[in-house]
Amino acid sequence: MRHTDSVKTVKEKKKGIKRLGAVLKWCGTVFLLCVIAACLGIGVLFATVDVDRVDLDKIRQTRQTALFYDDEERLISGMYSLENRIDVELSMVPQHVINAFIAIEDVRFFEHQGVDLRRIVGSLLQDLEAGAYVEGGSTITQQLIKLTHLTSEKTISRKINEAILAIKLERLCTKNEILEMYLNYVYFGNGAYGVEAASRTFFGKHVDEISLDEAAVLAAVINSPAEYSPYYHYEKSIARRDLVLSQMLKYGMISCEEYETARAAKTGIRTRDEQDAAGAYYIDAAMEEACETLGIEKTELLTGGYRIYTCMNKDLQARCEELLWSEEYFKGAGNRAEAAFILTDTVTGAVKAIVGGRHYHEDGGWNRATKAKRQPGSAIKPILVYGPALEYGLISPATPIKDEEIDINGYAPKNFNKKYIGWTTARAALASSLNCPAVKLLHEVGIERAKAYASAAGIDFDENDNHLALALGGMAYGTTPEELCLAYRTIAGGGYRVENSFVKRIEKSDGSIMYISEPKRERKLSPEGTYLLTDMLRSTVSIGTAKTLAGLNIDIAAKTGTVDAVNGTGNKDVWIAAYTTEYTAVLWCGFDKQTENLPVSFSGGNIPAQIMKEVFSLLYRDRKPAAFSEPDGVVRVKLDKQTLEEEHELALASMTTPPEYTLTEVFARGKEPTRITSYWDPPQTQNDITVTVDGEGYPVISFLSLQRHVIYRIVRVEPDERETVVKEFCVETGDLISYTDQTVAPNTIYAYYVIPLHSKLRVDGAFLRGQPSDKRIVMSGAGNALTLPERTEEPQQILPPIFGDFFGND
Repeated sequence: MRHTDSVKTVKEKKKGIKRLGAVLKWCGTVFLLCVIAACLGIGVLFATVDVDRVDLDKIRQTRQTALFYDDEERLISGMYSLENRIDVELSMVPQHVINAFIAIEDVRFFEHQGVDLRRIVGSLLQDLEAGAYVEGGSTITQQLIKLTHLTSEKTISRKINEAILAIKLERLCTKNEILEMYLNYVYFGNGAYGVEAASRTFFGKHVDEISLDEAAVLAAVINSPAEYSPYYHYEKSIARRDLVLSQMLKYGMISCEEYETARAAKTGIRTRDEQDAAGAYYIDAAMEEACETLGIEKTELLTGGYRIYTCMNKDLQARCEELLWSEEYFKGAGNRAEAAFILTDTVTGAVKAIVGGRHYHEDGGWNRATKAKRQPGSAIKPILVYGPALEYGLISPATPIKDEEIDINGYAPKNFNKKYIGWTTARAALASSLNCPAVKLLHEVGIERAKAYASAAGIDFDENDNHLALALGGMAYGTTPEELCLAYRTIAGGGYRVENSFVKRIEKSDGSIMYISEPKRERKLSPEGTYLLTDMLRSTVSIGTAKTLAGLNIDIAAKTGTVDAVNGTGNKDVWIAAYTTEYTAVLWCGFDKQTENLPVSFSGGNIPAQIMKEVFSLLYRDRKPAAFSEPDGVVRVKLDKQTLEEEHELALASMTTPPEYTLTEVFARGKEPTRITSYWDPPQTQNDITVTVDGEGYPVISFLSLQRHVIYRIVRVEPDERETVVKEFCVETGDLISYTDQTVAPNTIYAYYVIPLHSKLRVDGAFLRGQPSDKRIVMSGAGNALTLPERTEEPQQILPPIFGDFFGND
């Protein structure tokens, strides 16, 4: 046989085999169609008599994401465990979104009865061509059944069950109901289930806000969430997006212009950090409170479709995060410097903003504002020292107190700058944050009584907190910003304590109310004592360590705190607490590792005060808060400043006290001073004068000073009755004044007397005069002194007073 004949025979055999394969393939297709037709016929029968196998609860009662809203009921974020699912009504889904899914998944959705025979035939031909079962041919109804009732195995029996149940579902529900369930159930990858969750995950928008190109991306993803994820395979995702758009154009769902515009769009995808960083500290705290309130575990909260309406002010939260997360204020401290901040409503305790740190992701969400206990430093002084001292009536804001080195039972604290100013007032000592006066006051109040007051305000103590170092913030474990904020808010609220709260209402996904917050205000401290403390803390802003806040020009009280490093230089913890009638806030800065220190310049009155000023500037950018109102139990009186400064005693100003020497102070009613100062009365007459002569025959005039604010003018009467001022003195009370007059002639008779002049008070331009003393007579060179009659004429001053311009001249 020739070689050519052999080749021809082989070719003819191959053609025969191919023709036989085609025939068998056609026969198989016909057979399968017959089988499917028979199965569908049986399915139709089953669908009319057996509907129990379609369980709508499996579709409708699925796990849903917990949603968090701000105080204006704007959505903040959704939080989920394994599934991020947020149901949305079909009426809220734009038509271009619906069309995108129908165009790529089931273009004849509104025409078939659950199964699309034309599509099944095409799918079967593809299966036969491939020689295996491949996915395809399923309608949206079938896909919903598969997702909710069946496994994902690729077998004929599963497909038949799927078709039968799809027909049943179509008889139970309308097309729109099926479409709504499908769009809420289908998985989009990255934990997102349903179009609403997917829209927020990928674009940060509600589904009713997404554009045509974004809708096409969503429709593209569900074919294979892993393969077409815009996070991991952006180019593939965009390529399939374009396929969806071409299908929409093919079926007349969009115009050519819309197609070209959407296809040219650079679809932006929200970054993963943007998804969960903003407001994360607040949401974590709100979630913790919601779980505790409902008595459920976190997993149940995250999958139960709860709607948590928080107290967050979204704009304030964003601004606070911006301030603490930027490098502007932390340049000199280093990137790892930390901060924690909390801002609350003074009246209700509602937390309006909270930032638990500067590195949320790196720290795993560790919230320093609620969990990190640190030494409060001088920020504790109002709560543990001055508050109790005022509450128990031991001091008033004006009480004189001496700033000096002390040693109490071996405890010898120092002032921050190791300088001591001597006598001052409680108000000034607090404003300047002096250490020694604070320790002296705590010792006087008593540690246990002081702790009882602070505990009532909101501070927790350890059993080892039982020493005088508490006055300076020396606690065993310290306190948290949240706890300190509660204590300051109790002061700001006039003694009413109301706990911090993040959540104001919790609902189920169907709108049923599970919980409504009802803030409970309890009277813990007196309105008089807390107001006095607030008034003192106003001075901390106007003249003290928190004067950075004075530029706000609002009624605000504040206290700073700085804990210096034990080893090395710098500061370990720095604080500022501030409040108005509306808001109370606390800010802490430092390092997690207490071996690291902030720069010396980074003190409570510096960087933290600047940040706090920015926050309150936003709060009051176009208005002012109401002023702190005085309770009926306090009274304001005018004190004599000179008596306070010179005698270190409290006395009321008199009718003759010059206005510039009055001081208005506030007291608890009944605790104000009743003594009226005598400082501005006419000076007392000096009648204890003695005049003798010394060994050289010179007259010696001697007397005891009765008042320190008096100028004692010694006048000499000449033999011709001419009067001369020979000397002036101004000394301390009780000092012996002795003057030897060496300007006399020998063996001459002279008379001497003393005129007391008020050193501060003038009348008609001249110092106020008291009554002159009796005259004493003496002869120079002799030792006898006689009393002369009263002087009737003013002496002529021929010698200048020793105090010159300081006292002035009559």
